[in-house]
Amino acid sequence: MNIRHRYFNLRDVKKKKASELASTTTIFDFGSQPRTLTEPIQVLPQRPKTSRTKKEKDEAIEVLVIEGIKVPHGAAARFDVYVAKPMEGQVGPDVGELAGSFVNLPHAHHKFHIKKPKSRLELGIISLVEDIEAASSEKLVIILPRMGEVTIGGVQIVLLKVDDEY
Repeated sequence: MNIRHRYFNLRDVKKKKASELASTTTIFDFGSQPRTLTEPIQVLPQRPKTSRTKKEKDEAIEVLVIEGIKVPHGAAARFDVYVAKPMEGQVGPDVGELAGSFVNLPHAHHKFHIKKPKSRLELGIISLVEDIEAASSEKLVIILPRMGEVTIGGVQIVLLKVDDEY
């Protein structure tokens, strides 16, 4: 199935009747323990500030941070990050909007006892939050489907100050 068909199939979910969208799932915070992505997970991180003014948006960028990403040495792994607006702590069957992806390609080293460092993925979500009309939401739904063996250490949303001087 090519990318265009998948995109349109996901978009058709939004067009379904309200009665079909009644099936929702309760979502919780990520917690303090690392989680292995054996199946897609949905987490509900707190946003640092809601309904920010244009000046505040110019001073600091809202960034989704996925930290402590561990992949076994020499293994291929990938996961996409989707962001959706929660409805009273629950989410419907809509997968949300794609914020970005993490990809680890297998490669060989001559040294076999190399300790694989943890990775970190940072995704700017300022325009995405506006697109899904979630500027006033205190929390966002983060959905992580996966391919391969991946462990995640944490998911959070932070504000990064913009430094105009380079």
